[in-house]
Order: sequence, then structure tokens, then C-alpha cells
Amino acid sequence: MKIFDHEDYKTWMQARLAAMPKAGRGEFQRIARALRMHSTRVSRIFRGAEHLTLEQASELATDLGLDELESEYFVALVSLARAGNEKLRRIETRRVRHLREQGRDLSESFRAQKVLSESDKALFYSQWYYSAARLLTSLEDCRDLDSIAARLGIPHATLRRVLDFLVRVGLCVEKKGRYSVGTRQTHLPPNSPVVDRLHANWRLKAMERHPTMSAPELAFTAPMSIRSEDLAWGRGELDAVIRKLVKRAAQCEAPEELACLNVDWVRICPAPPSRR
Repeated sequence: MKIFDHEDYKTWMQARLAAMPKAGRGEFQRIARALRMHSTRVSRIFRGAEHLTLEQASELATDLGLDELESEYFVALVSLARAGNEKLRRIETRRVRHLREQGRDLSESFRAQKVLSESDKALFYSQWYYSAARLLTSLEDCRDLDSIAARLGIPHATLRRVLDFLVRVGLCVEKKGRYSVGTRQTHLPPNSPVVDRLHANWRLKAMERHPTMSAPELAFTAPMSIRSEDLAWGRGELDAVIRKLVKRAAQCEAPEELACLNVDWVRICPAPPSRR
């Protein structure tokens, strides 16, 4: 349930609950434990006139697995709902709209998604070559079994199983022994149970490439000590670069190479939580 499709955090939560198994029964109790509140108060907040505090909103965004931009938007919605005068409401409304536009721009590249079953997701993200085989079929010289197998370096029998799967779920199309990319693309939310496998598979492939990298390629590692606000600033700058790169790749009509962008921008040795 996309939060950027909503301008009220309570209606988004209600839509999120409605989309969950058993209409989200027990979710308010789980949220109450995460926020160290009574479940009846959580219910009053999301079904009544009370509002979350900004601190509670920040904690809940993390608990719900929202990414940085989604979390900022969620907190902004809460701040707008709590605004006590017209001047503050105008300020918060502008902030909400700005963040909403950012969120929609970032998700634009993932609009046409192929919704896979949980078992299909587990298989597709189990090995790097499922995604690689699909992407290779977008190259003009990689449309048949032999050429794709030569690029991937995997047995023909394995590749045939992979291609059969990709065709079955609609991620590839096969016609007279030649393959092409399907009309859909896949995207995992940051809280998906298989997202760790996706990251690990492609980072391991990148590490294999390091000893023989060519001039257009790049590997960069830079541990540093910075301010907390610069951590958030860096995330915003990287988001902008990712949006541009993904948009450029999506508009490419005759791709020639298969590449992978791996970006890690993370806290190292974070401070322990306060014991207050």
C-alpha cells in the first residue's frame, strides 16, 4: 500500500490494514508494543480524534519498515494533522506536497511491476542469474539459449529451467526459440523477507568483478565520521542519482551492456539506544 497515494496518515493506515490478511487483526496490539502504548489508545488515535506525537511517528515509521523518504513523508503527515493554526498548516501542506512529488518521482520507474507469488519471489531472488538472464534478453546479441548461457557461464540445463520460469511468470517472452524481456519489471520493498538475498547476490557478483574492472567501472569504499544531518543529506543526494540513472536506463532503446548498481550508505557501529 503506497503511502504517497495518501495525504492523511490515518486513511493510509486504514487502507494498509484492509490489505493485510484478516484485515490486519492484531496489528494495533503489535504497534502498541512497538510504541510502548496501550492498544486502546492506538485504536483511538487511528480511529478517532487523537494524533501520534512526532516522536511516536518516527518510531512507528521505522517499525513499519518505511524507507527514509517514506518515513519523512509519514512524519510530515502527522505534523500536518497536528498543526494548530492556518499558517503552520500551509507550511506543512507545502512540505507534504513536496515530499509526495519526490516519492512519486522515485517510484515512477517501478510503476509497471509484475506481482509475483511469494514462492516465485523466493525462487527469482534465490540466485543472481535469474535476474541476469532476464536482463540479457534485452541485448540484441543475447536472445537465444546458447548466447545467454555463454554470457552467464552456467550449464544449458540450468539456464533452460531459468528461462522456462521467467516465461511462465511473464518476465520474459519466448518466440521461436528467441527470448525478449517481458513488459513487466520487479521491485522489492525494503522490508521484503527476500530483499537481503537480492542485495547479497549482486554484491558478491560485484566483488568477483573487482580484480578485472575496466575504466568505466567503479568500486569505491570510504568509511568516514560525519554529522547525523549529513547522513540524511547523503541519502537524498544518492536518491537523486538513482532516479536519474534508473530513468536513463528505462529510456534506453538499444542496450549493449549488463551492469549493476550497488550502493551501501549505512551507519557503522551505531550508538546503543538510550537507557533513559
